[in-house]
Amino acid sequence: MDSRTDPTYVSWLQDALVMEQTLIKVLEERVASTGDFPEVQRLDQRHLEETRAHAAGLEACLDRLGSGPSTAKSMVSSLMSTVEKPAKALMKDEVVKNCLQDYGAECFEVACYTSLIAAGTALGDEETVAVCRQNMTQDLAMAEAILTGIPTVTLAELQKVTA
Repeated sequence: MDSRTDPTYVSWLQDALVMEQTLIKVLEERVASTGDFPEVQRLDQRHLEETRAHAAGLEACLDRLGSGPSTAKSMVSSLMSTVEKPAKALMKDEVVKNCLQDYGAECFEVACYTSLIAAGTALGDEETVAVCRQNMTQDLAMAEAILTGIPTVTLAELQKVTA
């Protein structure tokens, strides 16, 4: 079986695309709401730009394989991000929680791309493997940047709360 006809592989690529599309929505909101933390805002803006490129790369891979995004998966993802917004608005330490969540999301993305690289290699889809390797490399770097910034954001939030 090759990558064009393997429904599991195509489904995994669609899942990765939904993952990136969902993150785009989240990051657009974060960029708009992190004005009190300019360093976080700059990192979120960079993250948003990279994530848009990741989604575009995955869309191109799916197109090449004769498929496209999954409408059902996209709808569920959109609904979940809409439900999450009001819950997070109640948190007083939203920026800290967002950083923790973002680090976890980047680790999840790295794991997804690791899996896709293995599958794409086994199926001989080197073009998709190259896209996934590039996305994974950027996600690893973003995870490190987020992790490095967590202590600074945490201390700033702590000072704000205890002041």
